[in-house]
Amino acid sequence: MDLRLGKYVTYATYRNVASLNNALIITVYVGITKIRTMRICNPTNPKICEAFDNVLVDSGTFYTFIPRKILLKLGIKPLGRERMTLANGKKITRQVGTAVCDALGKKRGCEVAFGSPKDAILLGADALEGLGAELDPKHRRIIMRETFPAF
Repeated sequence: MDLRLGKYVTYATYRNVASLNNALIITVYVGITKIRTMRICNPTNPKICEAFDNVLVDSGTFYTFIPRKILLKLGIKPLGRERMTLANGKKITRQVGTAVCDALGKKRGCEVAFGSPKDAILLGADALEGLGAELDPKHRRIIMRETFPAF
């Protein structure tokens, strides 16, 4: 079960949920996980890229958030708009599209949100899973899967 807390907490998971004399005991691991480098590329011309350092990984966010100006500079076009809910409950609307994410030694297609100047740059769950990675919040690290589920 995921738990989202505050602006800078990117992921938390219930490690242990137990009831003791009608009192709920919850052990939660909360932490920020980053990857050192990530490149976002134009899907029709993957040589056109922008690099980012120390990118936050947010498995609670579907989309990878990249500043709008950068996506447009790369030639990535919006495909639509989506309403989203932030960790603090605030509703926002962002344009969304498709890009190539080059991170963790792999290149895969990913869904991107055209971020506002105030939005953090985030690697979202769609890209994380597409790259074959899982988040280990207790140890604040990324674990690469050996295989993908086939069906």
